[in-house]
Amino acid sequence: MYSRVSSRDVDGVVPAGRVLFVGDHRADASCNLAATLKGFGFEVLFFESIDCVRVMLNSPLSPTSTPRNRSILLVDLDYCYVRDGLELAVHKTMAIREFVPNVSTIMVSRNFSGSDTTAKFLSIADARVKLPVSTTFLADVLASAFSNNEEWQKRVSDPLF
Repeated sequence: MYSRVSSRDVDGVVPAGRVLFVGDHRADASCNLAATLKGFGFEVLFFESIDCVRVMLNSPLSPTSTPRNRSILLVDLDYCYVRDGLELAVHKTMAIREFVPNVSTIMVSRNFSGSDTTAKFLSIADARVKLPVSTTFLADVLASAFSNNEEWQKRVSDPLF
């Protein structure tokens, strides 16, 4: 069982948008996380690989990201580790961040020692989350990731940063 939070409950913190979720759509943890994100008002699209996300980002259906309609790349590193290996998954994620800097990136894993929502690892992701995650903390993670992504966009656009 999971709790659902409406976008009204977190208005101004979690704007609706699209989540590009690289993970196992059959796994309970992924389904619960997706359900919570849907409860926040996001459309959640599952992808079997980071390469599939890159193909979508090259298409005319590529998500746009505005302050009221955020797009998020959510990467389940546990899932990607099995498919591509950890190093390749991180490298591919970093390439997408360079290619589409206005899409907030969040990495999730059961194996992280803890969550990190600081801007310390911006070249890799806007936030790093240890699973499982509570609904309340996920709302905080999203707000931090959006803020960190604004900083990332400044760094990418300013060659002297």
